[in-house]
Amino acid sequence: MAKEKYNRLTVVTTEAYNEQDNIEKVLSRMPEGYYVVLVDDGSTDRTVEVASRFENVKVVSHPVNLGQGVAFVTGLKIAIDEGFKYMVHLDSDGQHNPGDIPRFEKELMEGTAEVIVGSRVLGSRGKTTFLRHYFLPVVAKILNLITHYNMTDPMCGFRGYNLDSLRPILSIFDDYHSPQHNAVEMFIRFSRAGIKVKEIPVEAYERSSGTSYKGEIRYGYNVIMAILKTYLEGFK
Repeated sequence: MAKEKYNRLTVVTTEAYNEQDNIEKVLSRMPEGYYVVLVDDGSTDRTVEVASRFENVKVVSHPVNLGQGVAFVTGLKIAIDEGFKYMVHLDSDGQHNPGDIPRFEKELMEGTAEVIVGSRVLGSRGKTTFLRHYFLPVVAKILNLITHYNMTDPMCGFRGYNLDSLRPILSIFDDYHSPQHNAVEMFIRFSRAGIKVKEIPVEAYERSSGTSYKGEIRYGYNVIMAILKTYLEGFK
């Protein structure tokens, strides 16, 4: 693939684990002209086969499932190594609208913040999950208290990044306590590095197919533990 014919400033990244029924819908809705890096996190279905059909998509595979956070960092490091200035990340399960990618790119180019976070709380009008309705506000308050950010939806995977700002602090991604729940650790470390964060409203949709592998109770417990462990790092 000759990536030079695509947008040379901004790359789109996503990771997938057994998303063969969703990934085609997501990739086919990408705005024209964007180069996409998809990190397959050890899928055992046809995810790689389906994604490889798209000319603008570079597929990189982990031999086994390492967790969403590890897969995210793989995509991030590829984006930096390939010389992009901006990166827009979204989930591969169909819950985000790829048509919003240029909105993130515009915010990054205007320099309003180094990290742009999509907020389903500010923008979503649809059905919400139990976890998002009751647990997310608690996580947001805890994180805002620790980081001094003003986020409503820190767990949303639709985000934009200024890679020039992240290059000098790339090592913060090397030692996750909970690789499957990387968002909370990332924001705590961003705040310590002086990274500015801004939210923009986005719409959320139901998964196109399948169910999440995380599990709500297990997910909630692991998020809280990741926050606690990362926060205590600051006292070492």
